[in-house]
Amino acid sequence: MTLEQLCGAMLQTFKTYSGADGKSGELSQQELQSLVKKEFPSLCASGKDEKAVEEVMKMMDMDCDKKVTYQEYATFLAILSMVMEEGGC
Repeated sequence: MTLEQLCGAMLQTFKTYSGADGKSGELSQQELQSLVKKEFPSLCASGKDEKAVEEVMKMMDMDCDKKVTYQEYATFLAILSMVMEEGGC
């Protein structure tokens, strides 16, 4: 997979989950929960799905408006990739 394809997949994943409540362009907490469960299964492996989603929401929702924009989502993924590079995940 090229980096260009990866960026496209990142955008498509956001779009797939962000329109379920009729408000495309942002992820609600329920939409984020669906995304995290499907796309980040290791975060929910402990059996504490609800708590994991709450923590992810806090990290992604940088302006604390209870929704995640594409910019917040992309920023979070960039930070997550840096943590992974450092061996944190």
